[in-house]
Amino acid sequence: MLSKLYKNPYLYILSAYVVAIIVGGLILFLPVSINNPISFIDAIYTATSAICVTGLTVVDVDYTFTTFGEMIILFLIQIGGIGITIFSAFLMLATRREFSMLNQSVVEESLTMDRQIKTKRLVLYVVLITFFVELIGATFLSFYFTKYYRTAEAIYKGIFTAISAFCNAGFTLSSNNIETYSTHVGINLTLMLLIFIGGIGYFCIIEMLKNIKEKKISFKKYHFSIHTKSAFLVSCGLILFGAISFFIFEHDKLLASYTFMESTLISFFQSVTARTAGFNSISFASVIQATLLLFGALMFIGASSASCGGGVKTTTFWVLIKSFTASIKNREHVFMFKRSIPKPVVKKAVLLSILAVVWIFIASILISLFERHALATGQLRLDQLVFEIISAFGTVGLSTGISDKISEASKIVIISTMYFGRTGLLTIVSFFAFSIKEERFNYPEEDIFVG
Repeated sequence: MLSKLYKNPYLYILSAYVVAIIVGGLILFLPVSINNPISFIDAIYTATSAICVTGLTVVDVDYTFTTFGEMIILFLIQIGGIGITIFSAFLMLATRREFSMLNQSVVEESLTMDRQIKTKRLVLYVVLITFFVELIGATFLSFYFTKYYRTAEAIYKGIFTAISAFCNAGFTLSSNNIETYSTHVGINLTLMLLIFIGGIGYFCIIEMLKNIKEKKISFKKYHFSIHTKSAFLVSCGLILFGAISFFIFEHDKLLASYTFMESTLISFFQSVTARTAGFNSISFASVIQATLLLFGALMFIGASSASCGGGVKTTTFWVLIKSFTASIKNREHVFMFKRSIPKPVVKKAVLLSILAVVWIFIASILISLFERHALATGQLRLDQLVFEIISAFGTVGLSTGISDKISEASKIVIISTMYFGRTGLLTIVSFFAFSIKEERFNYPEEDIFVG
């Protein structure tokens, strides 16, 4: 029994995040990490938010933590964005240690990527892509920040913000996130590109680079998998839909004091950041409830598979849509880009979505119970709590400003939600199902009425 447990790759994925959260929380709780005392649960909360690249905070990061503490948070964000298992594998490569079959299995399961790519090469691709994109982003952001800060501080904030953006973490060293730069075109566009690249998934990036390398600039000859096509199509579609909706909902309210171009920039930025990044250039405490509901849906869908982001994933959402249309047309198979989707993939998409909804429902009930007094007295609203839970599950980090107002019991629920959102509920199910043998029997069929 124990030998099977040790061979379970999901055990190492799940336990790695737990260990990182505990160790990170302990370090952030040390006097050397903080300017002002915080509770241990707040330290764990911050560590979880960093390692799960969420961005929800119960304290002002720049005010509460020392430079050492901020660097610990940045390190947690970086390994959380790359993936703890990938980071560990990279260290093994750096020290020239050989991969075992279990090591390879853990890496493959953590990224859910093409098994045809050798594990060692895959790890190097991921790390090099991450550092290269972050370096470019940090260079641009540092340049833009020199308008607001001294050179050394601008570089530090540029590096921190670039890593946070690519990893879809949403952490900043400013008490009002990036509201100060809400109309700065350069900063907004740089952050949007970093968020998009970090959220589209390593598989899509690697496939794009391979096409460019092999076929130069002849775009018509490019061949992309249905995964890459779906990820780009759904991501761009949701960004456009979210931006237009945000503009329509808020143009005469939150955006009333901005010009048309400024409102458009803010709308697109908020739509992009809702894809699990968590930056905000305006205060979500001031948006109308329709906007909260819409962005709750966008956060639930989240980024793409094998990326730095969370949520049920864009490809999962697309499989569900195509499965729904196939059912309406009474088709047995699900078609996508002139290809048939395997039934196990459709089942996986349905299972993941159901698990996500169930967990959000359970978490909402628990927090509503813990915060019943605040809800009864009007200090908190149910829609704010649900928005916070979806934000935690999607590892987004957008908040209506209630993160520091909830009880410790509620914080534990949010911590659990961030953890499940980052590791993936299917990973947890797969952990328990790993050693279960496939059933090799069947029962007679009998009809049941539904609907």
